[in-house]
Amino acid sequence: EGAAVGSATAAAPDTAFGGWVAWYFYDVTEHRRTEDNLQALLKHSSDGIFMIDADCRLRLFNEACERITGYRAAEVLHSDFTFSNIFQCAGTDCQRAAHPIPELCAGQFCFRRDTTHRTHEMCIRTRSGGEAWVEISYTPVCDDAGRVAFVLGILRDLTPRRQLEEQLRLTRKLATLGELTSAMAHEIKNPLGIILSAAEIIMNPGRPEEQKRQAAEFIRDEAKRLDDRMKVFLKFSRPRPPQFTAQNIHRILTQAIIAYRTLSRPGLELQTRFAPQLPRVAVDADQMLQVFLNLLMNADQAMPAGGTITITTQPAGLGEVRIDVADEGIGLPEGDQSRLFEPFFSTKPKGSGLGLSIVMQIVVAHRGRIEAANRSESGAVFSVILPVAARENHPAAP
Repeated sequence: EGAAVGSATAAAPDTAFGGWVAWYFYDVTEHRRTEDNLQALLKHSSDGIFMIDADCRLRLFNEACERITGYRAAEVLHSDFTFSNIFQCAGTDCQRAAHPIPELCAGQFCFRRDTTHRTHEMCIRTRSGGEAWVEISYTPVCDDAGRVAFVLGILRDLTPRRQLEEQLRLTRKLATLGELTSAMAHEIKNPLGIILSAAEIIMNPGRPEEQKRQAAEFIRDEAKRLDDRMKVFLKFSRPRPPQFTAQNIHRILTQAIIAYRTLSRPGLELQTRFAPQLPRVAVDADQMLQVFLNLLMNADQAMPAGGTITITTQPAGLGEVRIDVADEGIGLPEGDQSRLFEPFFSTKPKGSGLGLSIVMQIVVAHRGRIEAANRSESGAVFSVILPVAARENHPAAP
């Protein structure tokens, strides 16, 4: 069937060279089958498969890559296009990534740092000018000397999943709106009932003057409580957009600690464990100060008999910084951990239930995340994870 037989035979003598010439024939059938299977995989794969070299040039670009990006293999494999031209992730687009690392934008992180497999999500701009959320996996391909010769990439279209997530977020927002309405009605109804009863006492001419004076005090106190609740609610419902600058997170934490020490009670100790040479983070300093003051207050209130609050900083994964605020209190009840950041949910008798909700709102606006867990010994720890600042996109703080 056209396959060559794997044997060697000698032909007639070659008088020009004064000796014999041998022809060798190899069976390449299996090799051809492997190539055919590889071509079929590249053609029919639902995921994009591409390969780049050390100069950031694309050397492989299958049909799924064409479908996701809108670019054709014929125009990107034989031109001056580079990886970053096709997967336009530099600048502001990169900042929308789940883990925005400028080095990844060139697809050369594996060449420059190490030779491990890496995966990250990002938003790319397609050839038509639209946007698409994708997950890209990088796998280095080494030569015989152990050097990275190419980087193989797998491109997965996350846009349908993102659309479902957006629908789910909308559903949750509507559910939260219903809970907010119910909670606000409860917060307003009780003080109004007290105010109404106190007003009737004052308007009754038969009531003693002392009762009228007490009723007037009730009206004043409940009106003040309503005003405080409304201020917190407005701060939650209409947050100020953050003004990002590259900040030293240790400076903000130190400000929070100094400010809270002036308010704290005896028996409370604040300790710090700051990592040296921590990279700057892109944050709004005032809003982040509010976050840490809230977390310090939350930790303080979890220790009625006093104790130690420990603030720890450290690098976290690719291009992130982690700040832990740990207390020595009773910890978090297992059934309440999933509801800690819900509006109007509080484990404290007089808590507004909006403090941690505002904290989460600010952290999410900073493209970060917040986690809460019980410590192995005693107490709880709240962790804020923030992205490192990209120098070209965020001015340094004055």
